[in-house]
Amino acid sequence: MIQAIDVTDIALARAVQGAREAQLYRQWAELEAIYRHAPIGLLLLEPKEFRVLKLNEWQAKIIGASVADLLGMPLMAAGFELVGVREMFEAVARGQSFTNRIFEGRLSVAPETVRRWVVSVAPVYSANGQVEAITLVSQEVSGDISTEKKGVRAREIALSR
Repeated sequence: MIQAIDVTDIALARAVQGAREAQLYRQWAELEAIYRHAPIGLLLLEPKEFRVLKLNEWQAKIIGASVADLLGMPLMAAGFELVGVREMFEAVARGQSFTNRIFEGRLSVAPETVRRWVVSVAPVYSANGQVEAITLVSQEVSGDISTEKKGVRAREIALSR
């Protein structure tokens, strides 16, 4: 007895799977290129203890440590305990986003220097809608006069809430 098998569906499924894999690889490569070359700090944290999952060299430089030293470490243990940051991360872990927030303070690696950052933070959701990570984009603006005026306004707004 001879059986015939139609392989059209199998071939189509393999082609679709190959296209999806190629798209995922391209997206991954784009993200890696951004992490490597963006002139801003990029950081990915787990949402419970705020452990560093991924960061770029620029963000490591902002914090004052190496990428290797920071991976897996709770961010607050790295000397990044600025006023309001923990509360912001806790809110993001619950699903809230923040855009262009001004933070000012001293890091433990350079306690003699007051520094200022513009930070945007957002949740990263899993397929089932749970917050699985926190993403942060930061730019140091210490000494930037235009940002200094914006920072005063942002602190006034924050204090009025």
